[in-house]
This record gives sequence, structure tokens and C-alpha cells, in this order.
Amino acid sequence: MNHQEKSPTHKSSSLLGSLLSLISPPSKRCSVTPPTQSELNDWLVSKIAEATGLPVSQINIDTTFADFGLDSRTAVSMSTDLERLVGRELPPTLIWDYPTIKEVSKHLTDLANGEKA
Repeated sequence: MNHQEKSPTHKSSSLLGSLLSLISPPSKRCSVTPPTQSELNDWLVSKIAEATGLPVSQINIDTTFADFGLDSRTAVSMSTDLERLVGRELPPTLIWDYPTIKEVSKHLTDLANGEKA
């Protein structure tokens, strides 16, 4: 076997490690560079557009999630997705506690920077 090639065992253990990192609780994951406020805004805009069917261009970051017609199930799902994105546990009420895209992204950025939110 060429020394540059990886053995099948190494490949499968690497794949297993990658898959396990996706399902591990956020507190058990390796730290990653947290997304910027702008990246969080963009991510939330795309999620709102996906949930509502609105074009991205019509999503205003100062509009409340309630005004977009999001139900509680969608809000909790978004909080869970955000947990994975930022690598930390978040309350399921995050979307209601910080009712706009701008407020959520600022809060999460403040948390990442160690500021009290």
C-alpha cells in the first residue's frame, strides 16, 4: 500500500468521527470559530425565506418572527439548528426572547464574544 493512501479502516473511523460530531450535543463538540453577526443574519434570512416561501430580498432583519407568521414548532426547530451552527446550547424560546433576526444575531454574537447578553 502506498504510504500516502489511507487504509479503509482509517477512512471509516474518520467518517464515523465526522458523523458522531454532527449528532453530539453542542456542549460535547470541539470549539469552532463562531459565525459573525452578518453570517448569522444571512443564515436566519435564508431560514425565514425557506419557512415562509418569501424571496430573500423581502426578509427584513428588523421584522419580528411573529410578523413572518412563524409557529412555535418552526421557532424551536430554528433554535435547535442555531445550536448546531454556533456550537452551544440555546433555549428553545430564543426566537421569542429575541424577536427579530437582528436581535438574535446580536445576542449570539455577544455570547460568542463573552459579553453578557
